[in-house]
Amino acid sequence: MEQRHRKIDTSLRERHNILSLLERLRKENITVDEMEEIGARLQKAGRRALSPLVRRLWREKNGDIISRYTYLLDFFEDDSWLDQLIKITLTRKDLEEEGKSVLLSALEGYGVDVSAPPFARLLDEVGGPLQLIVPRLLDKGERGLVMFMEDFVSYTPDAQRALVRELAQVDDPRVLDIFAVLLGFDEPETQREAVEMLGRIRAPRAVTLLKSYLGTASGELRGAAERSLRRLSFLGLDITVEPEPLLAFCATYASPPDASGISCLFVARWTGPDRLDTLFLELHETTGMREAWGWSGVTPEEYRKIVTDNNVDDSLVQVEPAYLVALVCDAMHRSFGNGFYMPPEFYVRQRLFAGLELVPAPYEPAFADFAPEASVTPQRIAEGMELFGDYFFDGWFIFNEQVRLLSGELERLGDEPFAGRDGAVVEQFLEEWCRDQVAPQLEQLVRRLRLTAALMDEAERDRQLIELTLVAAHSIAQGMVPLHRHPFLRRWLLELIDMVRDARAEGYEFPPPRREADDDGGWV
Repeated sequence: MEQRHRKIDTSLRERHNILSLLERLRKENITVDEMEEIGARLQKAGRRALSPLVRRLWREKNGDIISRYTYLLDFFEDDSWLDQLIKITLTRKDLEEEGKSVLLSALEGYGVDVSAPPFARLLDEVGGPLQLIVPRLLDKGERGLVMFMEDFVSYTPDAQRALVRELAQVDDPRVLDIFAVLLGFDEPETQREAVEMLGRIRAPRAVTLLKSYLGTASGELRGAAERSLRRLSFLGLDITVEPEPLLAFCATYASPPDASGISCLFVARWTGPDRLDTLFLELHETTGMREAWGWSGVTPEEYRKIVTDNNVDDSLVQVEPAYLVALVCDAMHRSFGNGFYMPPEFYVRQRLFAGLELVPAPYEPAFADFAPEASVTPQRIAEGMELFGDYFFDGWFIFNEQVRLLSGELERLGDEPFAGRDGAVVEQFLEEWCRDQVAPQLEQLVRRLRLTAALMDEAERDRQLIELTLVAAHSIAQGMVPLHRHPFLRRWLLELIDMVRDARAEGYEFPPPRREADDDGGWV
């Protein structure tokens, strides 16, 4: 008898998983990261997930949920859903204005001209998508502002300016919270549009925003702000009022760069007698600003808890605001150079830097007292290995992607040569590793050492320690010693090897390294 093979039917379980993912979208306060994760999983399922998603769009009445459904449509390569979305928008008669507005806004985001027939009638009914969407976002407070900027940075400059013009028509005084953010946006023409539109909003706060803006504005943007103020004066507003004086910084901190080229900044500023705003920034030495997060209106007790919970006093050092601003401007410069805007939350919280000019510019620390011809000697180069005894270099020993790559190489070679300190094998390994992994990243390594020395100087650390760091940077940059024999690099790599061996001996299993480029940058 012929044997028949039966394949296990997993389609029912897969459909159940898809429906469970769609149900998660109804959760209150769902985060963008959760939405992205759900979208990625639905994307893998393809049309099997698209059909139930579209069916839900036909039935759903809640504007928030409709917004989440339409957001996920973009994850599907099959764009047949756009025709369905247009049909849903034009034919559903059971939706309130909020639901209609969300659908129109989604279509606009996907490139459909909703101002043209047959959408114009719907647009008139709901008073324009922003008339409803913006107040709902502003109801969420700062989180709503961040959500607005998350979308705003994805638009082209032309679309941004059009959106700013439409914002000026929103009948809600809180819309000025968005304009306050846009006055610090990076696109000059978009910023100019915001300045000009403020001259059309008949509200005292529009005056104070423009007066504060004049504190750092220059050139054509300053002229545009002055014209907007004159326009508000013609509208009957008192433009002689001055903004409230800026309050002092409570604290500004910075960390040394770690082995992945990442450093952290922390700033806290008083906003009232017993209230502070806070901001953390994560910077990368080549790609610029990666993350921004913080809290607003915290009490002194809450501030101390933030400092404690985030190990601020242990992992960062206090610096002057001007030094911190130089690092922020450098990160902005590098982000723009790589074609990126700042993180959306940075725009919302950059008011902490009010009164200080944030202009993208490279930061290159200068050391006027350092004379390489006198300081860089064989003895001082050899003393460079002692730098790893200082806490500023703790971040050079972390389990990142590059250490996983090192672990893979050590596993391939076997532990015996390193356990027995086989000089020839170790020497060959270090030479090959420095040639293949360290040499291509030499410029970043040298800059990292110079940034560390600059932070030491800012923190008024010992002059000998600063000089020793600069000696290491200079001697590596000039190739005064072969990389695998340079005392600083050699000590670092040997300690990393011991760290990996100890971790494996304790049972830690390193994940396999990713071979493609990642956010950790290069080996150094």
